[in-house]
Amino acid sequence: MVRQVGGSEEHGEASATTKQKSRATSTAEQKSRATSIAEQKSRVRSTAEQKSRATSTAEQKSRATTSAQLGQKKPRREGGRETSSHQSPKPDRIPTEAEKGPWETKTNIPKKQVRPVTSSMENRKWSDVHHRNRSGVSTGKTSQYKRHLSTTSNSQTPNSTMAKTKELSKDTRNKIVDLPQAGKTESAISKQLGVKKSTVGAIIRKWKTYKTTDNLPRSGAPRKISPRGVKMITRTVSKNPRTTWGDLVNDLQRAGTKVTKATISNTLRRQGLKSCSARRVPLLKPVYVLAHLKFAREHLDDPEEDWENVIWSDETKIELFGKNSTCRVWRRKNAELHPKNTIPTVKHGGGNIMLWGCFSAKGRGRLIRVKERMNGAMYREILSKNLFPSARALKMKRGWVFQHDNDPKHTARATKEWLRKKHFKVLEWPSQSPDLNPIENLWRDLKIRVAQRQPQNITALEEICMEEWAKLPATGSTVA
Repeated sequence: MVRQVGGSEEHGEASATTKQKSRATSTAEQKSRATSIAEQKSRVRSTAEQKSRATSTAEQKSRATTSAQLGQKKPRREGGRETSSHQSPKPDRIPTEAEKGPWETKTNIPKKQVRPVTSSMENRKWSDVHHRNRSGVSTGKTSQYKRHLSTTSNSQTPNSTMAKTKELSKDTRNKIVDLPQAGKTESAISKQLGVKKSTVGAIIRKWKTYKTTDNLPRSGAPRKISPRGVKMITRTVSKNPRTTWGDLVNDLQRAGTKVTKATISNTLRRQGLKSCSARRVPLLKPVYVLAHLKFAREHLDDPEEDWENVIWSDETKIELFGKNSTCRVWRRKNAELHPKNTIPTVKHGGGNIMLWGCFSAKGRGRLIRVKERMNGAMYREILSKNLFPSARALKMKRGWVFQHDNDPKHTARATKEWLRKKHFKVLEWPSQSPDLNPIENLWRDLKIRVAQRQPQNITALEEICMEEWAKLPATGSTVA
């Protein structure tokens, strides 16, 4: 058993020694590879240095040759004695007029020697060609460089950039279509009208194909909302007109289509639907709706002369600083709160006055201010003092008709009895129908005119109302 253990120990020591030797061998190989790579790099560097030295030597030789050739010129006189100029000019610039001799006139220098404004690379090319020309060496690079300069200068002209042209007028297109019938070719038409030949050909082909010279419908980008989605949102807003843009956006997003509010608005506009502010109208019960329908049917076929024989009357309230009318102003951005661009308001309108007035198709009647709270007795007094004088001033025909709404003061038993005794013909009027009375348009014109005058107190408000009422035209409205 002891021998076996000793043998295993000897075997382990031998394997460890073998591994160490193999590691040492691999390390030596790596060092030799690194040394060879370093030697190769040094060789490449030395070769590059030799090439650069050879290049610099060649350049020095060419410069020396050029200097020698330039130094063989005739001597020139400076200050009364001859001097020999053996120094060559700097290769990076053209000699100035002072440096030129009498043999270097402007006529001896080619026009192409004028140095153009070019890039640094082109400067080196130009300098090279310039000195070769001066030395008398003729090379093919000179002509190539001239062609390069001409191409560069032509490419930089403004005419080379194709700007977007305007559309031809309809008259010009019609002329292009008519001239071929007179036997003219496309080239002749192009010269005569100053239009490109390709444009002339395109318009003629369009006429032959579609029998029109107008712009054809363009396809454009595809619709983001599919026809099925258009039907869905159209059906939704038709069932519920108060559906918001946000609701429609969410509905389409749940269906897999993501769009903006503007896209939905444009889509519904194409379907004839437009988002508008809901109008405020009187609340009509079914009985009122039937009364309106009955009134419309009874007077549907009435002649115009009957309506001209009606005196319309009503009351209205005008506030001192109220919203009698809207006003538009021209202003800059962020100037909405400037005093010139605002309308002053106070609580409860700052005071108001109550007016009663009447008119007919022939002109205005009387306008009075109601200073106290109106009741049936006061209303009858107003009619007795102002209605008859207004009818006489308007020269109403015999049997004229009086109209007033269904206010409790107007429909009181005492008022009805007073009207019957005075032999007034009263127009039967349906309840909750202020929009049927044409005097509402007159009140609107009056309030706009009063607001433009900007009264500052109740007294001034009453005076302005009376003045503007007298200025109102007999028919129609002059308020813009």
